[in-house]
Amino acid sequence: MFRLALAPFVIKIKFYPPSASNQSKNASHIDYIVRPGAVDYGDLEPESSATTAETVTREYIEDASVHAKYMAERPRSEGLFSSDGPLDVAATKNVLANHQGIVWRAIVSLREDEASRINHLDYADWQETLQQAMPRVAQEIGIPESNFRWAAAYHPEPGHPHCHILFWEHNPERTRGALSVGEMRGVKKAFVRYVYARERERLGIEKTFYREEIRKGVRDALGLKRELDRESEAVRAEIGDPPGLPPRMTFQQREQLGQKLLVLGTNMPGRGRIALGYLPEHVKQEVRELADWLLRQPQFSTEVEKYLNAHTEYTKIYTHHPGQIQTARQKAYNDLRDRICNDLLRGAVNLAHNSENSESRHTFQYSLANTIWKAVWQSVQRERSRAEYQARRLYDREREERRRKEGRDR
Repeated sequence: MFRLALAPFVIKIKFYPPSASNQSKNASHIDYIVRPGAVDYGDLEPESSATTAETVTREYIEDASVHAKYMAERPRSEGLFSSDGPLDVAATKNVLANHQGIVWRAIVSLREDEASRINHLDYADWQETLQQAMPRVAQEIGIPESNFRWAAAYHPEPGHPHCHILFWEHNPERTRGALSVGEMRGVKKAFVRYVYARERERLGIEKTFYREEIRKGVRDALGLKRELDRESEAVRAEIGDPPGLPPRMTFQQREQLGQKLLVLGTNMPGRGRIALGYLPEHVKQEVRELADWLLRQPQFSTEVEKYLNAHTEYTKIYTHHPGQIQTARQKAYNDLRDRICNDLLRGAVNLAHNSENSESRHTFQYSLANTIWKAVWQSVQRERSRAEYQARRLYDREREERRRKEGRDR
């Protein structure tokens, strides 16, 4: 097994020669990489670990009523995909269980802070990257693209978002599974090229911009950078920093959220605009209680507290009256909660109208709970980021004004 690592970027690759045991392992590996809601530490052979096997078995038992259906109809953010989009799990397992050639396994991983910095956190980002990179991988190891097959699943694991990849020859020809140093270097370059494609494009544009402005002698480079920094700060003040990966939702939380959305959907009025301000009071109260429940969950409560503390610091610039500070803090919380309420309302309506079939609705309910959880996390993080940034900027302006005033008084 080769392992090449660049601090924020990691790739691991291992090969499996054709044998009855390896065919079974590769098919089982598909089950592992598409199973819902389990912690994944980025191992190449997690299904071979006794501890992991016990964990997977327990998770399968907990999800027994919906697992078979959910694995095939799970949210896209964790599904199996290849060059043409989503893959059928059962068909892919069948191919691997009967494949008579070498199968390679790979993991491509980024640190979460790096993935956030280069805007490479979503399923769509990873799918696009692999669809561009895998033909280059085939080229680097000498397999014609027409004879190259692969399957992958994205795991948005907090701390290290990553993709599990299996690839093989449709008609087995290669007899050597180990990749040479040169082949491994080429494979790594193929992934880096496309993972960092947007970053390379941004740096190229910035480099060209500075070069042209300096060549024309319009302004000095430091002045240009200060101007760009001011523009960047204005954007951050408006939309906040990019959110990180959402925290993992427990099985019980997913069940509760799905049920609460289902009950809310059944209580919605049959007509009228779906927005908090236009709903009957009893529905407003119900959706706000659901938002309160979400914001109280341990995974969210720390971020909510940071958001409220930022507003508290903001308010203290103008007043130290406890009552006024508490009023401002409550208003900030209500603003955040009501923003989340509109996401919950849309989700509840979608769930209520999805299907009359209870099995299909249960599957959709799981998917929707994951989507809502992610949306709430993004809202909380963005609002916290905006509040902290605005409070810091206001504090800096007030401090600068005090210094100027003291200078004038002297």
